[in-house]
Amino acid sequence: MTKKTKGNEKLKEVLGLITVIAATGLVLLLVYVLSHCDGREETPNPNSGNMESGVVIDTDNGRRYVRCPIGIGANTLKDVYITMGGSDKSEGINFYTIMFEDPKRFISEAKDVLGGSYVYRSTDTDEITLKSFAPVAAGIFMGELNSAIDHFYSKTVAEENSVEDGSKYVDLIRDALISGNNTTPTGELTEENEFYIRLYSENYPGLYYEVGFCTDENGMAYLTDMVTGKTVPCPDEVTVRMIG
Repeated sequence: MTKKTKGNEKLKEVLGLITVIAATGLVLLLVYVLSHCDGREETPNPNSGNMESGVVIDTDNGRRYVRCPIGIGANTLKDVYITMGGSDKSEGINFYTIMFEDPKRFISEAKDVLGGSYVYRSTDTDEITLKSFAPVAAGIFMGELNSAIDHFYSKTVAEENSVEDGSKYVDLIRDALISGNNTTPTGELTEENEFYIRLYSENYPGLYYEVGFCTDENGMAYLTDMVTGKTVPCPDEVTVRMIG
């Protein structure tokens, strides 16, 4: 099995394999890991660690981790990997492994009540960019809700489950944020059409890359890269798909 095939198989798991069930004329799309449950488990003997100037240090092996920008998040947390500041993991600050990611590369804080957390990458792991992330699918979130209200499914998942192929919208979002010019909204931003788009990737199947979507008082729509802060006009096709 090639690396790309393995990545695609992991992505299918992340998207829950989109189980389609027909019942009383309704079609329910069941998505596994895009729910609000973080699925944490704990190991009996996590590594010990400490923090220096914001850098997490695994004192068992000397590995050092720096915090990723807020727009990089973990889909599902698993085992306690490092604990610090207490006699055991019940008293200390814990950092967790991330499902489908190697803890030698990425770990995460515990998720807060809104499902957010900071991801940390090892200092010998390259910083994630939108280009290197290479998104292929997305979940759409609204406000403080931690469950997706809609999805842009990858081409492979769409073909295998008879759902809409959303890859063109993902490509439009990626290209606009990479190639577009940073812009200033034409008017005051509104809260009426505020959404968060979590992009998913075969390269980093355990992580998401967050993009903001909003409109201003003049009806213009924008995308904001939550990692870099760059804001660009939203492509028309994506705007229509998001808000009609």
